[in-house]
Amino acid sequence: MKLLKKITQLTTSKYLNMFNAVYELDGQEYNYQFSSRNEKANLAVINKIPQVNVVRILPYFKKQSKIYIVLIKEFRYPINRYVYSLPAGLVDKNELPQNSAQRELLEETGYLAKKIFQTEKCSFISAGMSDESCICYEAEVEKSQKQNLVGNEKIEVKEIELENLIDFLDKEEFDLQSKLMLKAFFYKEKIKNNIN
Repeated sequence: MKLLKKITQLTTSKYLNMFNAVYELDGQEYNYQFSSRNEKANLAVINKIPQVNVVRILPYFKKQSKIYIVLIKEFRYPINRYVYSLPAGLVDKNELPQNSAQRELLEETGYLAKKIFQTEKCSFISAGMSDESCICYEAEVEKSQKQNLVGNEKIEVKEIELENLIDFLDKEEFDLQSKLMLKAFFYKEKIKNNIN
């Protein structure tokens, strides 16, 4: 059995930090580095209940009996290019995740959630690298206002008809979590509405 012995914070940045965990296994100590958006006291290695860091929203609307999905195309600095994804963002301190989802949706797309519901409970995004966790939502939306982007955000909004989604997913570059949510939504709607 692995035993956590010690946690050391290696960096002090505003949104993301590196930590070193020392584990003991069979009398030997091992170091494991990971990143976290949490303060040291809220790390998942210490707490059993994950802290919700991120929300991701799948926005859609219906027009003339067809379903359209609202995507974003955003420059992602760690990979130095634009990729398609679903609206997402950080949960502010003391903010309810659903409120964060509605806020991020409106800021990034200009669409307002008429109906919103949680599709996935709080889950770790990349448990081998980070304790960052996410709650996912679907939202039926309507156009409300212009985007309200902050800082260095560069986001283009794209509406795509559901029947064209799978081809679009295959041709364009997406982040994996968005791609999986979109495929699940496509097949759920196909079964529900008997779409060919």
